[in-house]
Amino acid sequence: MRHALPVFCLLLTLTVLSASAGPRVRVVLATNNGEGIDGGLSDVTGSLGILKFTRFQLVESKSVAVGGVTSLAHGLTLKCSGTPTAYHVAVFRRGSKVTHADISLSAKRPLIVGGIPHGDGKIMLILSTN
Repeated sequence: MRHALPVFCLLLTLTVLSASAGPRVRVVLATNNGEGIDGGLSDVTGSLGILKFTRFQLVESKSVAVGGVTSLAHGLTLKCSGTPTAYHVAVFRRGSKVTHADISLSAKRPLIVGGIPHGDGKIMLILSTN
């Protein structure tokens, strides 16, 4: 029993290392309730401004592990696989796939994925390099 904790710690470390760092994901709720774009979205203001919504609320921002599954706000789950520059992302809601895409990311060029219905608006995911 004396060796159980070191073995557990080694297994936990190997599990963490098996999923490499991937993109950053921002969950955005777009609606026509009010106006404005949250400050955490300043790098994509131009892209969001051409969409048919008047309000863009940053709901969540987190890093995603390549080869892993990440829980997101509003019951979404993001599965990410691929290489450090080219990814396949799949978005699920309550176990059902709602969208997926093969993407390539480069520095300072975020990519907007989504348009997932939510209430009277849409949820968008903005993916960018970390």
